[in-house]
Amino acid sequence: MPNNQPLICKKPPKGKYIFNKNKFSYNSSFYNTARQLKSAASFLIVSSIYSYQLGADTSLIPKVSQPFYNKFSDLNFFNANGFSIGPGYAMNLVLWKTFYFNATISTLFDMQQRYYSTFNKNYEQRDWRLGFAGDLRLAVGLNGKRFFYSITSKMDSNSYLGNGFIISPRFISAAVNIGYRFPVKQR
Repeated sequence: MPNNQPLICKKPPKGKYIFNKNKFSYNSSFYNTARQLKSAASFLIVSSIYSYQLGADTSLIPKVSQPFYNKFSDLNFFNANGFSIGPGYAMNLVLWKTFYFNATISTLFDMQQRYYSTFNKNYEQRDWRLGFAGDLRLAVGLNGKRFFYSITSKMDSNSYLGNGFIISPRFISAAVNIGYRFPVKQR
């Protein structure tokens, strides 16, 4: 019996260059590895290298919808490898040297190498396309001398526009981080 459940795979390592790294700490908001005592902001350059795959044993398109997709009606495999780069902005609003709120946003332009194929192999295509990606990251928390607590949310989105279809995956995650910094004696 064929498995019509789609398989989705995305591997997105990202890099961020922070222009104002002397006053702004991205790590204080999302990883609690530093403390930021005053509000600050910074422009960013964000880049990503990724691979995105979507596949199924039969068609990804349900039978009742296939007449609307013409040559893509029995599309069962889509792959995009890409490199993206673009500007971003991040800010930490700090209150009483302990409480903070962070917002980070970036827009990225992709260079995507794509491959599509249909179940019956009637249609295959390889091409290069420009795409768009965006990131939104939010954090709120308490970052004291010893105790820290944070709630973070991350959203990544991409767009794959083709002739006759649009694939717009979104990755959304949230995390809670609680910890204590134990004093270490210097020797």
